[in-house]
Amino acid sequence: MQILAKPERYSLGLKIDCLLVEIIEAISAAVFLKREEKLPYVRIAIRKLDTAKLLLMILWETKALDEKKY
Repeated sequence: MQILAKPERYSLGLKIDCLLVEIIEAISAAVFLKREEKLPYVRIAIRKLDTAKLLLMILWETKALDEKKY
């Protein structure tokens, strides 16, 4: 069962997937750094997470994503 229809899956859905992978990369990079060097990576992760949440909200607003899955 597909959560998103094809147009949304290959546009916003793909972008959200990429953002989530980039968030994981930023966090995993920050794990091994000294405390004072982590801040830029954490900021990147926060910014990308906010973008992913905004794109999910757009999917929900356009009724492309079911309310239960949102």
